[in-house]
Amino acid sequence: MASSEALVEKFPEKKNYRLNTIVVRAVLSSCSPDFQISKKDIEFLTDYLFSVEEWGRYELWLFTNSVDLLTLETLETFASEMINRTQFYNDLPENRRRIIKMLLNVISVCIEGNHLQVAMRFLNYLDHSKIPETDLYERMLIKYHRALYSYKVGNSHALSDIEQCLSFLEFLDSFGVAQKLKAQFERICRSQLQMCK
Repeated sequence: MASSEALVEKFPEKKNYRLNTIVVRAVLSSCSPDFQISKKDIEFLTDYLFSVEEWGRYELWLFTNSVDLLTLETLETFASEMINRTQFYNDLPENRRRIIKMLLNVISVCIEGNHLQVAMRFLNYLDHSKIPETDLYERMLIKYHRALYSYKVGNSHALSDIEQCLSFLEFLDSFGVAQKLKAQFERICRSQLQMCK
């Protein structure tokens, strides 16, 4: 982190140094509340993303790893734009996976933020995408997010699908991903309980 910040100080004209530092902070802030991102940095990132007409891998990477920083409206705008450019991005399997990851991150934020109509729209988009059967990880995450959405809107039967997805990850020794999704599910359960009080 210190070396990244040093590059920003040494070369303030290099936007990518500052953008990379913002993304590193975004990732760290999701792990620890000690890492805060200033509104100025969030505005810098948002302005940059709005200014780039044709997003490449770098812009997709920036957006995918900073979804927790952006407003729900900004997330919806950027994700919708990506969907509109699906033909361009879906031709290559790696780009398709990046788009799926980006949409799943947006869906997560929307579900946790009770922006459920937007989450449903992106889930429906993914459901109608032709994701190869060999893309098991992506297919499992879509199934998990679909179940999480169903649980959030009151379908207690979705709990079985959530548990199966988490068990599948643990079976594959993907303990970090399983733990992250469990933590998310627990946050949603707590928020559901608070809403009932």
